[in-house]
Amino acid sequence: MSFYTSLTGLNAATAQLSVTSNNIANVGTTGFKRSRVDFGDIFATSPLQRAASVIGQGVAIKSVTQEFSQGNLSFSANSLNMGISGDGFFVMKSADGLQDVYTRSGEFVLNEDYAVVNASKQTLIAAAVDDAGKADLSKLSKLVIPRATIGDARETTEVNLGLNLPADAAVIRAPFNPADSTTYNLTTGVTVFDEAGNGYLATVYYVKTQNATTTDPTNKWQTHVFIGDTKLEEKLIQATSTDGAKLFVNQYGETRSFTAGTEPPVYEGTPLYYLDSLNDRIDSTPATAKGDALTLTKITNWQTGYATEKLRSDAVAKTGFTVSNPQALMGMGTVMKMVAGTTTYSFTATANSTYADGLAQIASSINADGNAPFGAAIDSDGQMKITADQAGRELPTFTF
Repeated sequence: MSFYTSLTGLNAATAQLSVTSNNIANVGTTGFKRSRVDFGDIFATSPLQRAASVIGQGVAIKSVTQEFSQGNLSFSANSLNMGISGDGFFVMKSADGLQDVYTRSGEFVLNEDYAVVNASKQTLIAAAVDDAGKADLSKLSKLVIPRATIGDARETTEVNLGLNLPADAAVIRAPFNPADSTTYNLTTGVTVFDEAGNGYLATVYYVKTQNATTTDPTNKWQTHVFIGDTKLEEKLIQATSTDGAKLFVNQYGETRSFTAGTEPPVYEGTPLYYLDSLNDRIDSTPATAKGDALTLTKITNWQTGYATEKLRSDAVAKTGFTVSNPQALMGMGTVMKMVAGTTTYSFTATANSTYADGLAQIASSINADGNAPFGAAIDSDGQMKITADQAGRELPTFTF
């Protein structure tokens, strides 16, 4: 009998350890409530025995109960996660829709039907709310968030910053280095998002490059933008007027402003950019002449082109006739002519004649004429070139 009594004590201690182990194992479980073991004494008496003289027969587990005391509320990045402060449970519907389930765990997500569910696919049940915000507990249904109210991710395309830069900041001349805080004056951080909704830290560095002066009463700053360790390449910003209209330079060199939708065509206006908006500026250097003194020949013969009506003896001039496709057919009966004074060199096209055939025939006729004061050749582009034998020769004319 004594052995049995001792065995009940061991069983009770084992149960206590089991419950404690379960409490420890679920210390990170959301909504978990710890359990407690209640024990009772075992004793037996008969009508002929005095209770005061009866020795107990061990210990028994009366019950394992949960303590529904208030737990700690923690913050979450999931906007659907909820917690209960005080008494109460979340009412859930089982995955098969046949059983009501109650839980203190408020970790929820949306399923493919946009219903609010937990990790076990149990659906959260909610009460309808009237116009006054009062819940009607007689109208319970699955909580569904329509897609129209779900915020889809959208990538960042523009950031507007309102800044107040210190006028007394020092001008920094050192090359910019984001790792060296002495090469910039200030920084600003802002979170930007990609098309999937992932956030990235964008850092804007501000470097003062010029103090205001009497001739230029403007403090000037240079910005450098980094997303992580990647530097964003700056884009030119078109100059605008005081009322925000874009500025253009027209074909007459005049600066004009145009509102959106009224911009001039390219041939009538070129966008205006301020010098401070330009990147990778390269300063020009004055041209210098080195070597021998300039002679009259160098002064008069420095150019590579000449007037079309006269030819120099050392020049090669083009007739001005080119075709985009020398192998194209001319058309039967078409006459191609090269007229030089009183002499005419011609070619009459047949049914299969091409422009290249006509040019080749006229060039051959010119080169075969021993009295011609010039020579002819066809270049790789299909264009005829004339070379004069002396200065002052009349340039031949080319006609059809």
